[in-house]
Amino acid sequence: MKFHATVTKDQIKANWRLIRNEVCKTFSGDVVITFEELKDKRSLQQLRYFHGPLLKSVQEFYQETEGMTYTFDRVKHMLKVEYLGYSLQYWDDETPKLVGMPDLNGNIVMVHFSTLPTLANIGFEEMKQFISMIIQDFVTVKGWHIPEPEELIKT
Repeated sequence: MKFHATVTKDQIKANWRLIRNEVCKTFSGDVVITFEELKDKRSLQQLRYFHGPLLKSVQEFYQETEGMTYTFDRVKHMLKVEYLGYSLQYWDDETPKLVGMPDLNGNIVMVHFSTLPTLANIGFEEMKQFISMIIQDFVTVKGWHIPEPEELIKT
């Protein structure tokens, strides 16, 4: 259960009536209340740029250099793997989450489970850095022109 609040110098502004009603309807007894800072969501300009000119340019790069026409979803996945990487997953007690995978002989081997970040969970600054890394790598290392974003900074 999550609620939005605004914290100023000495006040917490929230819809306390709604919070009280929902919590009392759902729970009884002792509960744990957790506060976390709201991530600054990535901007629409960032998403438009990423899903438009950037993905199109990277797709063209692979078509030109490898002769492969990858879908936008495949290109997006490839970029996330290369620039965001996988995150190893752990249980609450900090032990690794393991999953059984077949080896070349068909035997099941336990491996550490990992996930790829989703863009839905990335904040503004992380998205800005992700886009910047892609542009820098494709322009300076791979020698490919990617149109510069018109706006990566919030207005």
